[in-house]
Amino acid sequence: MRAIPDNIRKRIEEIKRQCDSIRPLVAIYSTAYNHGPYIKDALEGFVKQKTKLPYIAIVHDDASSDHTADIIRSYAEKYPDIIIPILEIENLYSKPGGGVTKVMISAIKATGAKYVAMCEGDDYWTDPDKLQMQVDFLESHPDYSMCCHRVDVLNENTGNIDTGCTEISDRDYDHCDIQGKLSIPTCSTVLRTECLLNMPQDNDFIVGDNVLWATCRSMGKARGFEKSMGVYRRVESGWTAQTTHLDKERYYKLQLSWIKHYEAMKRYFPTVDRNIFDNLICEYQACVTYVDLIKYHSNLFPHFKQFFGDYRGKYLSALIKLVAKSISQKLR
Repeated sequence: MRAIPDNIRKRIEEIKRQCDSIRPLVAIYSTAYNHGPYIKDALEGFVKQKTKLPYIAIVHDDASSDHTADIIRSYAEKYPDIIIPILEIENLYSKPGGGVTKVMISAIKATGAKYVAMCEGDDYWTDPDKLQMQVDFLESHPDYSMCCHRVDVLNENTGNIDTGCTEISDRDYDHCDIQGKLSIPTCSTVLRTECLLNMPQDNDFIVGDNVLWATCRSMGKARGFEKSMGVYRRVESGWTAQTTHLDKERYYKLQLSWIKHYEAMKRYFPTVDRNIFDNLICEYQACVTYVDLIKYHSNLFPHFKQFFGDYRGKYLSALIKLVAKSISQKLR
């Protein structure tokens, strides 16, 4: 991974000294880039928490070109014991090596906090009792490593809020849930810091969230709460939106990346039922083969030979389902 810049390393040392006196039980992990229109909502959600426990928020700006850093700086001046900024002068995300993640993990470790609450800069919390509720649960249930809750989804283009997009209920969640159709909103999670520190890093991972959730679930149980306590903001510049509508070539490459992602997950989480990852790999490979069939892509037969040999029935089943779904849609 990319080395942490000297100025940021010094900043992390300052954070450690500051937290040695605050002794936070919870550290909020928040990253932002060009979130000027949204970051105030996130920061307001942090500072308005009604809780008896000491907490701080590490808010990282990755050299935004808008006024995001100015807003973070103003909140840090107003709430110096809560908002602790890390303001980059050079964008790290655009460089190889996972720089932002490495900086944030180092900063969270420096706080000495027992728990980490996640919330990206374009999402926000709506319940002032959120932190206290989730930490109380983890404190009284040492066999649980994380908990999450339902959130509302705000469509930034229309202004509409959808209250039924995150189907999280009051129950435990296993690996099959977490890696399956369930989408755990990042801004809903509170987890034990040791999970974050033990999360594997690999260039084959294309997203970090489900790697972190898998790490948490491997180190303990996971609990959901049906109560909505936050908002996930769907914006055109977000990763989900950018990967939803792709041309065939970009879609094709994304499916191949997901295959590599879950192959890596199998390596790092050998105790997880391999069928969970195999089924996902086969679904993405079916998408790849389907595009190959449409385009008569030259990679069709090498891919087919490899995956038929490795996965046989699962691969063919996923492909048949995909083709059948496409045909049924065309017949409507």
